[in-house]
Amino acid sequence: MRNLILVICLFIVTNYLLAQCPNDDQTIFNRQSQVDSFKITYPNCDSIHTLEISGSIDNLLAFYNLKRISVLEIHDNSELQNLDGLENVEHVLEINLYGNRKFKSIATLGQKNSEINSISIFNKFGIKDFDFGKTQSIKYFYYSSDSINLNPIIFNADDTLHISQGIIVNCILSIDSPLIYTNILQISDPIGLNSFYDLLKQYHFDDLNQLVISGIDSFNTDGIQMIEHLDTLSFAHIRILKLDSIANFKSDLKALGFGDCNDLKNLSPLSNLKVTEFGIIGDNALKTLDGLNTEVLRKIRIMNCDSISDISALNMVDTFIGYQSVVLYNNPALSTCNILPICKLISSHVPNAIFAESNNIGCNSSDEILESCLTYSSDVSTRDNIKIYPNPVEGILTIDYDGVIQQCMIYSSSGYKLLTETASTINVSLLSPGLYFLKVFTSKGEIVGRFVKE
Repeated sequence: MRNLILVICLFIVTNYLLAQCPNDDQTIFNRQSQVDSFKITYPNCDSIHTLEISGSIDNLLAFYNLKRISVLEIHDNSELQNLDGLENVEHVLEINLYGNRKFKSIATLGQKNSEINSISIFNKFGIKDFDFGKTQSIKYFYYSSDSINLNPIIFNADDTLHISQGIIVNCILSIDSPLIYTNILQISDPIGLNSFYDLLKQYHFDDLNQLVISGIDSFNTDGIQMIEHLDTLSFAHIRILKLDSIANFKSDLKALGFGDCNDLKNLSPLSNLKVTEFGIIGDNALKTLDGLNTEVLRKIRIMNCDSISDISALNMVDTFIGYQSVVLYNNPALSTCNILPICKLISSHVPNAIFAESNNIGCNSSDEILESCLTYSSDVSTRDNIKIYPNPVEGILTIDYDGVIQQCMIYSSSGYKLLTETASTINVSLLSPGLYFLKVFTSKGEIVGRFVKE
């Protein structure tokens, strides 16, 4: 009886040991003999967190029982070419491939239509082809090549490959199968001026939402206008940036940003481009925002720009819709910020709607800008041949205009209509002291100004 119990216990313990999977520190393999012993030591193991392969391992056939791998890392390997042996893996969160001389395919994973969260490939050896097999979904893809021979990487997929978060490419890219990008495409150095255009001609990025171009010595935007559904476009760390073709944009672009693009001297190529968000950071050449289309602009960021001293172009926004958010930070030449839409935004007292700091005197805080708004006494708009006086005013506000005035409306700083008049003189004595906006309707259109009631 004792022997029987001992045999049963031994059987249970043996099966338990054979069923369990190794700890993370036991899943680092650099010799083929270690791989081959895995199926003997852990015959029932179907899930491991991290599988790390290096050295001279040439096949992974011993891992055929695995169904789930959280992190698959293959690095500094001289012989492995593919993932044969991982046919049954249904889920892998992360794949990292770097320093592998011969590796070029994850097609084996695709046999189960695996969903892969991210793939990172650091290619030192000029790999030209990479096969995704039937892999259907990749959330994030990163490819970088420091090879002197920048042969294009070719993606081979048996079906459409969805990349839902991003693709960062540090080399020339070509496409050999349908790809759908549904969020971000980032391309960075070293890429030639014409290679991006060639890429766009070869494949239309119909579902691309965001595009980031960064770290390139010289870049021509020719071809970007072919992307029909792009809503966010950013340029960063580009020494020579050619924006001429951006005027022919097909897309309903919503956000446009520039960072450390010191060749950017004017925004005139953007005059036909209507965006709701615009940002420029770290530009040393741009002095004004002239050329920026503000028709639908609602959010603006101007930061770390040494030469910008004039933001009067922001006046062109519809004052009574106005901006939702304005950031003016560390622009040492900027001292005049009391333009109509910014005055309105500050007066509306919306929390965190405007941030102003480390600019020149006059633009260093919301309070400083508001003080300038309240003491501003110049004519409303000399270019429209109109004068509003006196400003500040205590009783009667006079509107002097060469043409016919059809109607005048006075609004509070928060945008509420307070008075409507058809005469060229308006009694404002009952208004509380503060900042007000005046809209004058003429036969030639509308003119917007401001005045201070004392």
